[in-house]
Amino acid sequence: MKTLFEYLYYRISKFYKIFDNKDYCVYGSSVLFSTFSLLFQSALSYLLFVLGLKIKVYLFFTLALLIVAISYFFIDKNKYNALDELWRNERYNKLKGFLVILYILSTVILFFIAMYNFSSVINS
Repeated sequence: MKTLFEYLYYRISKFYKIFDNKDYCVYGSSVLFSTFSLLFQSALSYLLFVLGLKIKVYLFFTLALLIVAISYFFIDKNKYNALDELWRNERYNKLKGFLVILYILSTVILFFIAMYNFSSVINS
């Protein structure tokens, strides 16, 4: 699991490095932890639905912000450089990049499906 996390962090940061040579690790970490937050919230909404519990909408968004804020503890350009050395000349890098994009999009789609199906667990 650690290798998957590191690879996702590396590929997302590598994408942002094209546009911003200064804060690419911040963007990569933020996007990665945002996807983790969306996955966690999707699972939480399903669990709350099964248990018949409700949660306030501001707690839902506070939880998301907390998870993304945790990402700033994992920003490390030295770690990115080490991962770049490891995966710089990887095979099938376009396919793997496509799979990373697919992971991000599917996470967002899953979140919206969960929010639509389990909207009864969230109080305004």
